[in-house]
Amino acid sequence: MVKKTPTVAPKSVTPKAVATPTETTNKDLYSKIWRDSYDKEAAKSKPVIFELLKHKVVRGVKQYQAEVFFPSEDIIYDKDTKQRRRIRYSRGEQSIYVDEQSKDAKVKMIKFEQGLIVVQHTDPLLLEFMRKCNYNRTNPDRLEDRKEVYFEVNSGVKAKKSLEEEVTILEASTLALRAPLNKIIPIAKYLKIDTNRSLDEIRYNLKNLGANNPKKFIKLFDDKEAVFKGMCLMAAEYGVLKVTANDIKWENGTKIMSIPLGQPAFEALVSYLKEENKFAEYVNELESRMDAIIGK
Repeated sequence: MVKKTPTVAPKSVTPKAVATPTETTNKDLYSKIWRDSYDKEAAKSKPVIFELLKHKVVRGVKQYQAEVFFPSEDIIYDKDTKQRRRIRYSRGEQSIYVDEQSKDAKVKMIKFEQGLIVVQHTDPLLLEFMRKCNYNRTNPDRLEDRKEVYFEVNSGVKAKKSLEEEVTILEASTLALRAPLNKIIPIAKYLKIDTNRSLDEIRYNLKNLGANNPKKFIKLFDDKEAVFKGMCLMAAEYGVLKVTANDIKWENGTKIMSIPLGQPAFEALVSYLKEENKFAEYVNELESRMDAIIGK
């Protein structure tokens, strides 16, 4: 007779408590990482750059005279003493103010190379002189009757401005490539762009044009008068409007207005409609008549 091994019930296992992870969003994490890195970099002493105002632009690139010299001496307004004081940059001295310098102090010529002078943090007197000199356009206390020669380059401000310009160009490009046809075609007409081409070519041409003056280009899309003038040019091409040197008529011969001597036809039309408070009415009327003729 075979003895059966008694079955042992398995012990119940109490699950171990697991700590709930602290939720830290990616945004917070990377913000802290950036801030820590930025603060460390900001704490470092960096050179200060001054740039000449006078330059030429050749193919979009600034060009400066190879070397420019000027004496490191000036008379400035000292806001602390509320008086005019003579300043001078001289190595070995403890101050830029002439009345605080030794008798042996000598004027040193300051040299810009390729339009720039880089002042290291180890030369605090030169930095103080460059900032307080009247030649410095960015000096808030400069004497207005003195000539502006250079400015202090603020890399943070310059980067922000450059980024803002890039964003504006991108917005202009997006409008040119994505805006609906009821805006694109009239604006293209208004800007005298040939619309007898593929839509891709029209948009590409608008994109290039918009990059030249993106702010002005963006404003055009909210300029009801510009869009209306573009519509009028289209309407005239299709015979919806009949324009002569003397008047503007509908296609059926109904006179809209007489054109004042010397005024462009559609400039005069916009002025007339605004004076008569009929601008919105005629925009709708023009679209309706164009649809009736062109949309057939």
